Amino acid sequence: AEELYRQALAYQPARQDYFTRAFHLKRNSTALLPSPVEYAGILVNFGSLLHDGRGDTRAARAVYGLGLMFDPNSTVLLNNMANILAELKEFAHSEALYRRALLHPDEQVTTCHNYGVLLAEMKQLDKAAEMLNKALQINPFHIPTCLAYGRMLLETKMDIDGAERMYKRALKRNPGHVHALIGFAQVAFVRGDLSLAEELYSRATDFHERSIAAIIHKGLYLELARKQVKLADEMYGRAQELDAAKAREMYDRLLPRHALLLRLAEKYKAKRKSEGQKARSRRHIYFPSPLLKRILACFGFAQQS
Repeated sequence: AEELYRQALAYQPARQDYFTRAFHLKRNSTALLPSPVEYAGILVNFGSLLHDGRGDTRAARAVYGLGLMFDPNSTVLLNNMANILAELKEFAHSEALYRRALLHPDEQVTTCHNYGVLLAEMKQLDKAAEMLNKALQINPFHIPTCLAYGRMLLETKMDIDGAERMYKRALKRNPGHVHALIGFAQVAFVRGDLSLAEELYSRATDFHERSIAAIIHKGLYLELARKQVKLADEMYGRAQELDAAKAREMYDRLLPRHALLLRLAEKYKAKRKSEGQKARSRRHIYFPSPLLKRILACFGFAQQS
């Protein structure tokens, strides 16, 4: 696939003028190449292959930039470029592209989701919630938005009920979705339902045997939450057999998230304990009604206050 794209685009990234509109217009002197919009579509696909398939962020960024020269209003290109810029922590430039994408009617749910995730990463949580809710108004069962909003509600608001609703909604659309299962498992853990958490983690790793993310998530849960180090090591070994470098990178990336979940679980437990103590300490003062006093008096009972 990559070779075919290279041929179609005469891909020569080392050329100083390759990533210019003039170079490609010169190639089209016979008008045999696709229209500008169609050409931009080819660049979208090639950029996705470079980024998602090859992990070459720099090359994908250059290809998406070239695509925007041919179709500056493509919401797919704007979103893909903005995603890369967010990944590179160029938040201001990324936000500007999402705002441009919002001006066009197509792909609105994707743009709202992506922009909401960016705002959450920028710690603008109220604006992030507004944008994610806008995406859900367009498509209430948009799985990426359900997952992003569920995580935000859990980790920043400790809104366990709201987070659970989001993950359940995603699972209603796709009962085997790996990240929905993991997210619901983390909600169950914070709530203190360890048996449900373990069941959901097991479903994630059973349904997705080659998902390194699912395996590492379960390993961290076993190691940190359950203190079952031997079982956790078995999960890590399983992930390393699939891809040792990716397993290590995934462990380092997910460890802070699980450390946060431990703190949330302790905080929730303390909150429930405090609420229980307050409920037990309340004094209930009984004030008999005048009607009850008269009824008791008729039967010769004197009511004590």
